[in-house]
Amino acid sequence: MIVSQGCWIVVFDPIVKVPQLYSVAKSFRNFVVSEVVLIMRFVSHLRWFTGAIALSTFLVAPYALANGAGDSEGLARLEKASVKKGDGRAAICRACHKVIKGEQGGAGPNLWNVFYREKGVVDGFVYSDALKTAGGEWDVGSLDQFLKKPGKYIPGTKMTFGGIPSEKDRLNVIAYLRSLSDNP
Repeated sequence: MIVSQGCWIVVFDPIVKVPQLYSVAKSFRNFVVSEVVLIMRFVSHLRWFTGAIALSTFLVAPYALANGAGDSEGLARLEKASVKKGDGRAAICRACHKVIKGEQGGAGPNLWNVFYREKGVVDGFVYSDALKTAGGEWDVGSLDQFLKKPGKYIPGTKMTFGGIPSEKDRLNVIAYLRSLSDNP
């Protein structure tokens, strides 16, 4: 059986009943296909290869995707973005949104931990029906589209902001938003 343990995979060999530890990444946000290949090589010497691979795919892949591994293309777009420039450009966001952890109030929801957060779920904020039913989470792609033209990306949103036309400015703001987290 394979169980995810932070940044380790614990593999229990049912034959010899000895746990084996295998590090897959420093963070599951950085989990990519190459780690799955390494896990496959690691467990291939075990007699229960097929079951282990099926179980590792079942247990690890959904966790990795839920924590941003499926957004690797979007994250690559942020490599050249500037958090500092994004902070400056995000001053307009702070007119309506709080950005400090735990802060309440404002015309919009707090943006702390917005990255990979489900849309429309901040406690205490009354979202539009359009945003509550939009589904999904805020990743690079969805934030890029929303910040480009909020009313076009989610028709019926209460956010009246006109958008940021420059892709470079949007990516800088997204890099800044990603930094607003316990685990940026």
